[in-house]
Amino acid sequence: MIKKNQLLEVLRLFSDAKGNYLSGEEIGKRLKISRTSVWKYIKSLQETGFIIEGKTNIGYKFIFPTDTPLVIDLDTELFKSTIALIETESTNDIAKEFSKKLSENFIVVAEKQTKGRGRRGRQWSSPFGTGLYFSLFLKPNLPVSVIPRLTILAGVAVSEALDKFGVETKLKWPNDIMIGNKKVGGILSEMSLEGNEIDYVILGIGINVHTDYDSFPDDFRDKAGSIRTETGKSISRRELFKEILKNLESRYIEFYDKNGILGEVRYIWEKRAYGLNEEVYITTGEEKENCKILGLKEDGVLLVKTKEGKVKEVFAGEVLF
Repeated sequence: MIKKNQLLEVLRLFSDAKGNYLSGEEIGKRLKISRTSVWKYIKSLQETGFIIEGKTNIGYKFIFPTDTPLVIDLDTELFKSTIALIETESTNDIAKEFSKKLSENFIVVAEKQTKGRGRRGRQWSSPFGTGLYFSLFLKPNLPVSVIPRLTILAGVAVSEALDKFGVETKLKWPNDIMIGNKKVGGILSEMSLEGNEIDYVILGIGINVHTDYDSFPDDFRDKAGSIRTETGKSISRRELFKEILKNLESRYIEFYDKNGILGEVRYIWEKRAYGLNEEVYITTGEEKENCKILGLKEDGVLLVKTKEGKVKEVFAGEVLF
């Protein structure tokens, strides 16, 4: 896998810089492998979905997807390493597997997930070359009670990153990224405990960047969208990934230093809240209640007002319109 990613990086950089072909001999020299190995790696990459054009006696050219997030330069103090996969069932599951091997914070990112999931085990469509699918593995020395707030923090970090690309988003409690009335992203947090202490936390983030409507399950097409379908913008997944990581690192370090206090993140979330001061339905288990969203408490709990005028705290559930 390392050689494949190195090959992608060599081809991508050369294509970006010159838009020309790179010979198998030159690739072999840069990666210190034989021309036969170069050919085998390229064939393998083509079989997984990458479009790499080859011309006899000329070389190879990287065609698609040139914005692959698998080959970014990791510019972060928080995360020590990246596991980059062309295809996997779930980046969260891979993070769990590597939790036994790596003791420091790390990232798992994939071009495609075959069993991506959202809240309550729902399927998350993760086609090749169109979205950002990654998981952040963290080992925070924090009280267990503050960990659910990380979903709020991550949503703000993603939304702020999208601002840099001129994409306006709203945050639907507890974990959805919205453009208009379409969900374009989601966050799935999972925690492991050892006794009463945190062993690790995994934040799984999925964002539909270039995804077309026909890639979504039939029963979800009226609710889902992507950055491109909803705004017409075609932004680089790699650059968006870098911006999200930068924001997440900054927000997380501040959160960690304050022992899990949301601080200004709470107010930023409220300004971006989807459905704020609107009539919605809140589902908690089997119950469904008509309420108005008021905002967040300092601890990240959702505040709503019932039809009877009673202010309630919602610790877990889902907002429906």
